[in-house]
Amino acid sequence: MHPNLEGCPDIPFEGIGKGHLLFDLVYNPLETLFLKKARLQGAQTKNGEEMLHLQAERALEIWTEEQ
Repeated sequence: MHPNLEGCPDIPFEGIGKGHLLFDLVYNPLETLFLKKARLQGAQTKNGEEMLHLQAERALEIWTEEQ
């Protein structure tokens, strides 16, 4: 996550292609080096922004639901 923008898992990206979906829990930056390398290999990618929003929505439901 920001400010550590150079980190990336050491995986064989050359084996990744159009049939793959890679998901990164990080949401800042929106495209991490991991996701960028996967995208350049043709994979679909998804960052953690949606997960963050879903967690926030669920937390609000839990904290505001009537007992």
